[in-house]
Order: sequence, then structure tokens, then C-alpha cells
Amino acid sequence: MGIMNDERPKRRGAAEIASMLRRSIMSGDLALRERLAPERALAAEFSVARGTVREALNQLATEELVEIKPGSGTYVIYEASNLPNPVMLSARPETLFDARKVIEPDVCAMAASNRRQQDVDQLLALVSSYSTNDVAEQADADAEFHELIAKASGNEAMAWFVNQLHGARHQEPWARLRQVAMSSEFAIQHMQQHRQIVDAIHRRDTAQARQLMLDHLELERSLLVAGSNMAATA
Repeated sequence: MGIMNDERPKRRGAAEIASMLRRSIMSGDLALRERLAPERALAAEFSVARGTVREALNQLATEELVEIKPGSGTYVIYEASNLPNPVMLSARPETLFDARKVIEPDVCAMAASNRRQQDVDQLLALVSSYSTNDVAEQADADAEFHELIAKASGNEAMAWFVNQLHGARHQEPWARLRQVAMSSEFAIQHMQQHRQIVDAIHRRDTAQARQLMLDHLELERSLLVAGSNMAATA
């Protein structure tokens, strides 16, 4: 099906295309298991290069809204049960950060106390793979990082809460604000904080792990607010 907008701007980026496709998927215009148009058709529809479409589809695949099957196509895998409840989806990003600041530092301390080697190895592998050259990759890695720490806590209830909070990244304002806030300078500082947190978990330093996570969330929240202000004045 087509999702062309008649009032099409001259240039569109991957984030905007992902946002439009995301809206169509979550509204039901693109149904579960429906095959999206091929990359070349989407590129023509949005008047962009195929690489831009591919980047947008990769973002949606990371969000578990679509599945990309090489040689077959891209299929919708979104189901309402896969996403947080309406309270999470309608919450402002700043509100979600306030909730995260209450929960995630303690979850991080639990991970340090638990320190299962398999979990630590996964975290170490993730932070060692970071690239400063790909903003979209940074956003994806951030989500995976927090999910791995929630899993490493060994507390299924806490992990569920964290995943619910992070699932709200599917909402459009969140994605837009992260795109504005994520600069190359932030990406470097972001990676450094992740590595420091993993190091504290590896050393079983629960107090430092808790504090580092709190500092990390404070930084993210401040940058998100700054990004919101930039978007409002743009």
C-alpha cells in the first residue's frame, strides 16, 4: 500500500521516513505480516536514495516493528502486545526519564551484585563494538545496553519495568528528540559512561554502579530537554 504525502518536502532523512512508516504500522495502516513495498519503490515514493530507505527500515527492525528477510522483503511484525501499555506510550520523554532515575540505578547495582559472567561478557562485547561515526547505531546500542543491564540484574520484575520504560522509545516524539539531542560529542561521552558502568559491574562495585547510572541518566535527560528546546525553536 502507498503512504505518500502530497505535501512532500524536497528532502527527507531516514529518521523522518522511519517516523512515517512507524506511524503507519502502529495505526494499523500497515498490518501484521504485511510486506512493505520494495526499497526501490519506497525510495521513489519518498524521493530519496535507497540507502536512506534502508537506514529507516533498519531502525524499524531494531525497534522490532518490522523484520527484514534478505531475498524476500520487509514484513511488519508489530503486535500491540509487543509494546508498552498506553500510559507508557503517552508519557512525555522527560517523565519517563524521571521514572528511569528511580528504577535503573538500583537495577544497575543489582547487576553489579549479581555479576553473572555471561551477562558481563555480553556487556563488554557491546561497549567494545561502539562506533562514534553512526548516530543511529549509538541510539540502538543504548537501548540494548540498558536491556542487558536489566537482564543482568537477575530480577525479572525489575527487568520487566525497565523494558516497559524503554519500549516507549517507539513513540514518535521520543525518536525525534533523540535525533536532535544525539551529537557526535554526546556520542563520545555516552560511550565513555557506558564503559565506566560496565567496569563498575565487572568489579562488583554496587555503590559506584548505582551512582554512575544515575549520572548517566541525568546527562541523557538534560540533553533530551535541550533537544526538545532546539526542536521547538527550529
